[in-house]
Amino acid sequence: NPWLIFFDDDNEPHLRYITQASKLINNHPEVGCWGPAQISVEYIGGQMNDWLQKMKPVFQERFIAEEKTDNNQHWQIWYPVGTGLIIRKDLAGQYAQNVLQKKYFLSDRKGKSLSSGGDVQMVLCAIKEGYKAGISPALKMNHLIKKEKTSLGYILRLTYGTASAYIPAYNQVFDEHRFEIQKAGSRKILIRIYSYFRIHYVKQKDKRDFWIGLTQVMGEFKASTDDKKFNTPLILRLYERVISYK
Repeated sequence: NPWLIFFDDDNEPHLRYITQASKLINNHPEVGCWGPAQISVEYIGGQMNDWLQKMKPVFQERFIAEEKTDNNQHWQIWYPVGTGLIIRKDLAGQYAQNVLQKKYFLSDRKGKSLSSGGDVQMVLCAIKEGYKAGISPALKMNHLIKKEKTSLGYILRLTYGTASAYIPAYNQVFDEHRFEIQKAGSRKILIRIYSYFRIHYVKQKDKRDFWIGLTQVMGEFKASTDDKKFNTPLILRLYERVISYK
């Protein structure tokens, strides 16, 4: 069966990436998509500092020493990410067809939106079709991060997009086993923001960490309201505008 491999222009795969992928595909016919277990992040064109070193997992850095496969429909933290994703062509085609038919309507990275919904849905689609998802340390990738992607604003948008993607991505794929969604209005969100400020603002020495944590919370609110039957609350729309200008 033909397979597809997705490389972005900032992906630097190991020289034997395709060879190792071929071996995994031949040895594990039950796996419908693969990804690298070894992803190193390298900042280019900018100054390195301790804070950016801490941010590397945001850019998908991982060093997992063992091969893992599973077909659990609930997302596992080690499941393949978009960087270097390998997937059966028929499964990618099924995903694309569902997008065209508007069964999957979650937007992926577009403009300043940094949602990772498309990557997540391709993996979940493979699982729904009866395959496993897998990673292997034989698949190694260097993820090159340009200076403009190291700004706080970019990292906030990336955090927000990732946090807001999973629930709607899952619900669109596994419509028969949906997470129950309850609309959170602006009042509830404002109370949560106030509570988060009271508990965390003084404790966080580096206020960038505070804003990343708050953005994670806001993204989770977005995830719980990102459904056709709900409109995005005003406070979330305002927050999205704020981080788009950072």
